[in-house]
Amino acid sequence: MIPQGRKEWVLKNKYLLMLIAILLFAFIIRVQYLNTNQAVWWDAADYLMSAKEIGGVTNLETYDLNPKRPFLMPLIWGITYRLGGNETLFNLTEIILSWLTVLFTYLIAKEFFNEKIALIATFMMSVLWMPIFFTHRLMTDVPALAFWLMTFYYFYKGYIKEEGKKYFYYSMAFLALSIFTRAASLINIIPIAIMMLIKQRLSLFKDKKFWVSLLIFLLVLSPFIIWIFASYDNPLYEFTKSRGYKGEPYNLSNLSNLWNNLSYITATLLTPYLSNLLTPNLMGFIILLLVLFLSLDALIGLDLVIKNKDQDLTKKFFILISILTPYLFYSLFNPGIEDRYLMGMYPFMFILFGVGLVKLKDFLARYNKILSVIFIIVLLFIFGFVNFKTADMTIKSKADSYAPVALAGKWIYENSYKMDKVISASKFQNMYYSERETYPFPKNEEEFASYLESVKPKYIVVSVFEPGFTPQWVYSYFDKYKDMFRPVQAYTATNNQALLVIYEYLPRNEDVA
Repeated sequence: MIPQGRKEWVLKNKYLLMLIAILLFAFIIRVQYLNTNQAVWWDAADYLMSAKEIGGVTNLETYDLNPKRPFLMPLIWGITYRLGGNETLFNLTEIILSWLTVLFTYLIAKEFFNEKIALIATFMMSVLWMPIFFTHRLMTDVPALAFWLMTFYYFYKGYIKEEGKKYFYYSMAFLALSIFTRAASLINIIPIAIMMLIKQRLSLFKDKKFWVSLLIFLLVLSPFIIWIFASYDNPLYEFTKSRGYKGEPYNLSNLSNLWNNLSYITATLLTPYLSNLLTPNLMGFIILLLVLFLSLDALIGLDLVIKNKDQDLTKKFFILISILTPYLFYSLFNPGIEDRYLMGMYPFMFILFGVGLVKLKDFLARYNKILSVIFIIVLLFIFGFVNFKTADMTIKSKADSYAPVALAGKWIYENSYKMDKVISASKFQNMYYSERETYPFPKNEEEFASYLESVKPKYIVVSVFEPGFTPQWVYSYFDKYKDMFRPVQAYTATNNQALLVIYEYLPRNEDVA
């Protein structure tokens, strides 16, 4: 039997205990993969190389900080390198920031609605497979999301709700940190700007606290701003240019992406276990319709939002535009979308789903209160189970996806001198693991002879990885000139098919045929 006093305390603090349980659960899910030895991908290797350069571990001429990649996380990791840290500590920073996305989902939902809705949204965010997976890839998507949720929360408290200027200033600092972490976070300025213009119109620019907040924003972002202006004659071009953009004007064919990109929402929210219920695009369309339905009152009452006459509608409208901004932006203006680009939608979608589930529970409770609660718990259990299984399966299956590239880089590190050079399509990964100057392949086979004379590589790495950066001629070239290239190390698949081969370059006096 539970003592009466303790029972009353538990009942009084049941929501707090549920929150603690969810937050602890979220942390355990994330920390259990801390020691999973995952070979880094191209983007992660770029960030980690930045960390090595900033931390003074390497000083490679073939590596430059990418002007399109702000370097907050590499800066933190570089300092960690200086203090003797390693990838395990880098992963820990990602885990903490990932856990903060769960916490701030709760804080936003509670601030906007109530504890019931907040707990549902927090649980859904705690188990969503995508942020769990990317927490362990040493990339910037999850950290940037954490800073964006902090921005959203403090902006509402400080600017919309007017609980204190300090919260507004916090929000601008966190907005700058989100952009300093990931350039794509610039799109988060859109919902912030919309809400500011709705609230103050053009008088915004006469408000002292706006200019103070702008100054705070620029100060936090100043290390990146100063670096890019000092490094490039045309910093804006270097920051905004897109590898995939070919100069064509915008056209209506981009509208098809509004339909095509719905499949990413389906794959994320319903996971591979449930995403085949209907076609992915149709299922994503239904999910988006549900989001619009749950915020329909804000759309119908948009005039009240614009006139600042209804705080409840204002809150829903703020959530809705925060959901639609990444979806519309990446669908209409970014041709190379990946599922992770839409990660910022989901915390806010879960808040609206929480609203819907609470209303559904209240409706079912008219007939049976206990069964209504059980029904909602079962739905959340199914969502949590399939997401956890998907996260576990994806993390473990992808852990060795680039293992040969990592092993090759480590082998080169152990079997070469610092002045030795390497040619590899996996440029950033090889630089990260081998700490050697690394050059890409030239596009044309005819250029390779003079290229070899110019670079004078010790090793050349040929692999099935990074096919987009490996010209087709490379795969047959080294069989034709066996007297010049000696295979010294190879990594194979389970069927003994070669995945990666390291060739030692044996230069000769005459030109390569």
